[in-house]
Amino acid sequence: MTVYTVADRAGDFACPVTAYALGAAGLTGGAVLASASPAAAAPAAAPPAITGTIDVGAGPFGVAADPLTGTVYVTNSVDNTVSVINGQTDAVTGTIDVGAVPTGVAVSPLTGTVYVANSGLTNGDFLPGSVSVITGWY
Repeated sequence: MTVYTVADRAGDFACPVTAYALGAAGLTGGAVLASASPAAAAPAAAPPAITGTIDVGAGPFGVAADPLTGTVYVTNSVDNTVSVINGQTDAVTGTIDVGAVPTGVAVSPLTGTVYVANSGLTNGDFLPGSVSVITGWY
């Protein structure tokens, strides 16, 4: 068994790789792949750095971005809102009231419609979950 080291953004991790050959008798564990030389390995990337902070509502939980407009949506699970952020300036441009305890958020790349999953759990009580649909916000 050969262990390869693969660089990722968080550092290095090891991944065992075994090759199998298909012979007359079927699948057999034959050859083992040779490891790459250290000279051929890509250097580890620098870890990501925090370049700023954007203040949003209480209990930020989910984040989604509109790929066409660059608008970013953040669910705030404590105050039951969604913060709308201009992805170019990192400024909060609005706050939208949604259902109880919003967690998940997704943006349709075709229509720009924003869907927010509201879990409904509040103060230990289970309320019916819901999905808030946001349209016309740019």
